[in-house]
Amino acid sequence: MATQPGEISRRRVLAGVAWTTPAIVLAVSVPRAAASGEPPGQIFAYSFSAWVTAGSPANKLRINIGYVQNQGADDPGPLTFRITVPHGEALPTFDDSNVGAGWVVSGPDPDTPADEPWVYVWTNATGLATGAGSDAGALVLDRPDGAPASGTLTITGTSNGGANSITIQGVSTGGSYPYGTQ
Repeated sequence: MATQPGEISRRRVLAGVAWTTPAIVLAVSVPRAAASGEPPGQIFAYSFSAWVTAGSPANKLRINIGYVQNQGADDPGPLTFRITVPHGEALPTFDDSNVGAGWVVSGPDPDTPADEPWVYVWTNATGLATGAGSDAGALVLDRPDGAPASGTLTITGTSNGGANSITIQGVSTGGSYPYGTQ
């Protein structure tokens, strides 16, 4: 039985399946770095978490940036994470004693106006060699009395003088992250 132009036949359906099956298999086997669509030399932060501590020390905002790795072929240069927290949810003082080796945190200007957020800058000036990784560690922010039990902070990461973004838990541009009491 002949098919009319534009009519769907079993042969046309099978041909379409034959063409798409290899593409599906290929998509599954793409390495993590390539799947992200980011350029070579990209840096990945595999875990990020933030929560308000309920125990000791109480009323602190703990921010963890886990293992950070260079999966590219190029030296990424200095790495920088910018963490922005609403003014009423944190204070400019913090404990950086658990920040990973090679990482340094600078806090916000204590004179930041009340309608502007606090910005903490977490840097690794030496960068990471190809294939190398580093645990960025934890930063603990002091919180004002009466601060809400939950909120949202923003984190972005850059390498190569800001030219490339750091992928944080699969999001290439960073983003807003909610936190609560843990």
